[in-house]
Amino acid sequence: MRFPSPALLCAPFVLGCPGPNDSASGPAPADFSFLVVGDLRLTGDDDSAARLGALVQAVGDGTWGDPAFVLFTGDLVHAATDSSGGDNWARLDDTLSTLPIPWYPVLGEHDHRATPQDDLERTLEQADLDAAEASFTDVTGLNPYYSFMFQDWHFLALDSMRGAPEGRFFDEGQRSWFDVEFGRQQPLIAYWHHSVQDDDAQSWCTDGDLVSDETEPELMARLVEKNRRSKAIFTGHGACFTSGVLNGATQLFLLPAFEAADDLLVVTVEGDNIASMVLGNEY
Repeated sequence: MRFPSPALLCAPFVLGCPGPNDSASGPAPADFSFLVVGDLRLTGDDDSAARLGALVQAVGDGTWGDPAFVLFTGDLVHAATDSSGGDNWARLDDTLSTLPIPWYPVLGEHDHRATPQDDLERTLEQADLDAAEASFTDVTGLNPYYSFMFQDWHFLALDSMRGAPEGRFFDEGQRSWFDVEFGRQQPLIAYWHHSVQDDDAQSWCTDGDLVSDETEPELMARLVEKNRRSKAIFTGHGACFTSGVLNGATQLFLLPAFEAADDLLVVTVEGDNIASMVLGNEY
């Protein structure tokens, strides 16, 4: 796992992360770009590895200029194994091993399936979380939720599967961690797997799959407090590209599944604002 340079990775219980009111040292934020990719659902049962390999090659060829890193919004694998017992996590590791820039993923519900036959609708138990998180950490070197700084921007990667045994998206430990992370003063970009209810109450997916004031009041309250410093939220778990607005200020983007459309989002940052977002799939 490679990280942007300079970068500060912050994860639960890791010492040395800046306090809530600390600012990153150095010059004013420089312009940069990054990529956001939706559900990969990588498996040996189809051509998903080849298509992800084409994306890796396109990044190396400079198709989207010089992006600093890639964010993945969950469902990295279709299941831990394919129909013949092949290891999809190892396949993900192999496919992304030649990606020339860092990649920062989060977990989705597919990542918690042991086999393609596992029921996606069943209630997850702690053992399911432990198995998926162990594979995730083994491949990425990351905790299931974490944050990092880049060019004085705060990136927050959340695990919307961890609260499943409680019937929620975010577990108690993660909710406590919000107090520190949302206290930081830098512009914020957050991302996780499940969609967010926007100001217009549009139906992005089934009501039970929406992060909202009702399902996650602590997170939504923090986003209200952060308000105009919260620039964008990216999520996966969708069948098409959809955008909206939260609290009249934060841009919401639901990414289409890469395994279906090969789409990705190219995000350009200028200073402390998002200058442009372009949906692209020609490579």
